[in-house]
Amino acid sequence: VWFHTSNSDINRHNKSLVLQTVLFLSLALPTAVSVARTTNISGAADPLNFLDVVVNIGDGWNRSVKINNTLDVEETSIYFFHLNAGAMSGCEVNMNIRGSYNADILRTSTSHTGIDTLSRDFIQTVNAGLTIKVTNEYLSNLFSDSGRQTSFTAFDLQTFLSSSNQKIFSVARQTGYTTYGELPFDDVLVDTGGDWTGSRYTITKAGLYFFTLSCGVTATNSIRAQVVSATNGVLAEIWRGSTSNNGEDTLNNVVMADLVEGDYVYINYISGELYSDGDRQTSFAGFQYTPVEGNQHAWSVFRTSSYDVGVDPVDPLPFNGSSVNTDLYSFDDHQVHITQSGLYYVSLNVGVKASSTLEAYISRGTSRTEAQISRSSTVHNGEESMGQGLLLELSAGDVLKIILGSESQLFSDKDKQTIFSGLLLYPYPN
Repeated sequence: VWFHTSNSDINRHNKSLVLQTVLFLSLALPTAVSVARTTNISGAADPLNFLDVVVNIGDGWNRSVKINNTLDVEETSIYFFHLNAGAMSGCEVNMNIRGSYNADILRTSTSHTGIDTLSRDFIQTVNAGLTIKVTNEYLSNLFSDSGRQTSFTAFDLQTFLSSSNQKIFSVARQTGYTTYGELPFDDVLVDTGGDWTGSRYTITKAGLYFFTLSCGVTATNSIRAQVVSATNGVLAEIWRGSTSNNGEDTLNNVVMADLVEGDYVYINYISGELYSDGDRQTSFAGFQYTPVEGNQHAWSVFRTSSYDVGVDPVDPLPFNGSSVNTDLYSFDDHQVHITQSGLYYVSLNVGVKASSTLEAYISRGTSRTEAQISRSSTVHNGEESMGQGLLLELSAGDVLKIILGSESQLFSDKDKQTIFSGLLLYPYPN
């Protein structure tokens, strides 16, 4: 039997402990964790010390004295991971997931003159008994405040999806690449349906799919890489137009799409110079969204034009198109209206204009910031992709929206560099 209690919801809604106890008809506790920093981190850390525990279902997050800030895995399964790193002015970043396979956010560039928020996702099989930890292997500092710019998310993806004919894949590169066109991935980490072939993921079962692309980029180089459906065209794009960075960097974008059987998805590598090494900075992963319990609740909305903010913040930021929307995102008030209580994964990816700053907030209701993308550095002579992601326990009636801070300069065009997505992993009683 699967029990969970959400103290934050109890406090927020003044509900009794009994009413907030959720009974899940399952044989085992799944693992779902989102943890963050709300203060800066000084120097290298092994493991990183996350004090803000946003979600800890299954009690997989171990904050004991002996094993501090680690994720203990009890059963072999396929896990989804998300990393966020707030890079401080002039500071390098090497924030690593140490698991069955290693993956990191790498920044060796020191040319930026303010804060940058870096992100990436990774899917891998994790064996029972393994302890997952996040490390920062450089002596430089990481930035984080109440916007959770430095954070770690992990959940047992396989448990949260229907056990019938699961479709999950994860591929990566361990070397750089400079040949434009369909990008090949030779490091196949997960392919449950046998649907990956060289450079393409074939849709053998129609439905809603989640995709995430991470790209490493070499020093003083730009990058353009697109997630493309053969049927629907460009779904999302990573764009780094800037050549100001004097070292490697890691960029990310996330999108959901409703795809037909026989379609295939690939990465169109357009320009620049990709970087990747044994920590797999360049990777591509996804899954068919088939929740193990309840109906599909998901959205993936995008902008096809840029947005310049004046002195007053933009609240909420309007999106003008969607690739997935199960009647949650309203194009009337530009907010997500939650109709089913439960555990959600939420992500925001934005493009930032050249030589510009940006503050973007994932906000719950009128006054609660759940996560924030911060960019105060202006030493970037071209556009750039940035992101955020985390797990949230939401209640029916909650509202999510994106707020842009004063003087923010958002970039997006027809290739969808700015996308706001979310999906319900498991329902709670309303």
